[in-house]
Amino acid sequence: MKKILIMILSAITLLLVICLIINACGNKKKDKVLSVNYANNYSLSNNERRINQVLYFTRDNIYNTTSLVSQISIIDDDLRLNLKLNNIKKTSYTYKYDNDKYYSYIYDLTIPKIEGNLLFSNAKMEIVSDDKTLIVPIGVVELIYDDSTINNINNNALSGLCAYNPYQTLSNVTMKLENKEFSNITIDKVTMGSFIDLVKDEKEEVIFDDKNIAIDEVIIGFMERELKLYLSYKKRLVLKESFIIIEYSDSLGSHKEIIDTYNFYDNGYLLPNDRTLINKMEFSV
Repeated sequence: MKKILIMILSAITLLLVICLIINACGNKKKDKVLSVNYANNYSLSNNERRINQVLYFTRDNIYNTTSLVSQISIIDDDLRLNLKLNNIKKTSYTYKYDNDKYYSYIYDLTIPKIEGNLLFSNAKMEIVSDDKTLIVPIGVVELIYDDSTINNINNNALSGLCAYNPYQTLSNVTMKLENKEFSNITIDKVTMGSFIDLVKDEKEEVIFDDKNIAIDEVIIGFMERELKLYLSYKKRLVLKESFIIIEYSDSLGSHKEIIDTYNFYDNGYLLPNDRTLINKMEFSV
């Protein structure tokens, strides 16, 4: 009888231990990550390009530790571009979002040489650690290959104004363009990639719709002209740095020149106030 009672008690104890283990596993707190929908616009010539990408995690894990990450890629449907990971740096900044505390992690990456343009309209950053993968939306990635040899326009000055509320993104750009030709040239169109046009509408707020994109500004031969243009976003994105594509015409026809990727401002990787620009994901490691 004693043996039976001991066996029953042992079985009950074992069941309780198993239940506690299952319950502990079930209640394991998941990790969380935030990302921002950026306009990641980069111009490349015949060289690699080093860039930074920021993600926000609730704690250290296999996806934000340099030695544990085996591959990072930018993906979108059937497009994939493998990047070189140089380093991941955890900053001292903390952010409060939905009652959770997040830390920012800066991914120091290198884009390889490309020949041709690449557009990731719904770009995602794929992080691989051993046999586990984390995929995080990051907005748009547009890479343009600049092989132009024509250089009839000098960009003598470039600056931009950031609209801090609520989008915290670039709202307008001022350029001082110098015509190096004897004849006059006409600036026809100015863009920052496929989703951002520069327009003449004199509005300080951020524009999120299509506007008249014809610039139609004449620069007299060997003269300089200052242009203040406003960003018209076709998609809700945060833009801090970008190339600028200038389309112009002269007596010989139409031409295109590219101003290399320029960093207009640095906000310390603050999260935008507009929550539609932020992606939140939960995952287990």
